Amino acid sequence: MVGLSSDIGNWGYSEPDYSLDLFRTKVPVVSDGSITEQHTIEFLPTQQGAELVMSFEKVMLRIPILLVER
Repeated sequence: MVGLSSDIGNWGYSEPDYSLDLFRTKVPVVSDGSITEQHTIEFLPTQQGAELVMSFEKVMLRIPILLVER
């Protein structure tokens, strides 16, 4: 589960106040056997917007970000 909170005043780890979440979504964990030694965050362009890719050790999360025209 990945969430985006409106609470920006905390530093380090503490149990979040889930009532301040802007959204939460389930994201599958991808493991292709490769190892990332340093936590990496990338934005990769896609046809619909972008993809946020977060990697660390043997875990990778891919979160689609869709652009919506208004």
